[in-house]
Amino acid sequence: DVAITSATLSLARDLGLTELPNQIEGKLAALHQELLRRHGQGQRVLLVIDEAHTMPIESLEEVRLLSNLETGSHKLVNIMLFGQPELDELLKDRRLRQVQDRVIHRFDLPPLPHDEGVAYIDHRLRTAGWHGGKLFNHAATDLLLKASGGRARRINLLADKSLLAAYAETRPFTDTERA
Repeated sequence: DVAITSATLSLARDLGLTELPNQIEGKLAALHQELLRRHGQGQRVLLVIDEAHTMPIESLEEVRLLSNLETGSHKLVNIMLFGQPELDELLKDRRLRQVQDRVIHRFDLPPLPHDEGVAYIDHRLRTAGWHGGKLFNHAATDLLLKASGGRARRINLLADKSLLAAYAETRPFTDTERA
């Protein structure tokens, strides 16, 4: 018996299927029909899953079942999984062998070199709306990049925590200090 989890229901909802039958088989059939309809119109469906390393094994198995939806010669759903290195470890589980076998491309983003890390921090701050000067001096930037190992997600986390800590340590001026 196949369980339907939030991944399939979210995909169905995102494709506009709001009223689905109560039975699991009916839900899958409705999803399959919608995917066939879109394929017939020349549309391609891409399911993007971020933070896939946090998914339970049952949900990853469901992703494998979604990858089985196809015509005689075309997949009806293309699936992209994004995750931390723990995703590779998770996919080594023998229960996920069939999911692992379906991985066509695998990319490992190497750590950012120092100069790209500096540019990345500046880009993220500007994207967030900062239009002033540098928020991190050279020593702080060097420490941030060293502590993060050049990993973008860690840079984001450590920069955020650094900015929050700096904000928390700032105290308002009293009237006598302004004078």
